[in-house]
Amino acid sequence: MMAFIGAFGISLAVVALANIGGRANSVKLLLAGMALSTMCSSFSNFIVYFANDKEGMQTITYWLMGSLAGASWENLAVLLPIVLAGTVFFWTQYRTLNLMLLGDETSITLGTDLHK
Repeated sequence: MMAFIGAFGISLAVVALANIGGRANSVKLLLAGMALSTMCSSFSNFIVYFANDKEGMQTITYWLMGSLAGASWENLAVLLPIVLAGTVFFWTQYRTLNLMLLGDETSITLGTDLHK
């Protein structure tokens, strides 16, 4: 749960950082996301480097590289409602997300203001 809360917080920080100095555009969002991603990655690596639990840190490193070997069906069942809610959200917002790919000017021309 804390990973989802942290990811949501960082997502809000990316939007806030991209809106500094005027409205956010795709380039500002991308650069803000890369900057915060690098900061979070360096913080994670710092914790792994100074940890004393070698086996636990090896497990975390595998998990950070994408391994699901330590997961159980009971743990994954907890995440199912979150994954379903995210799927429904993105499925209902696909038109707006596609307009975001086209850019601000094109989306305004097609009748959708992305800044709302």
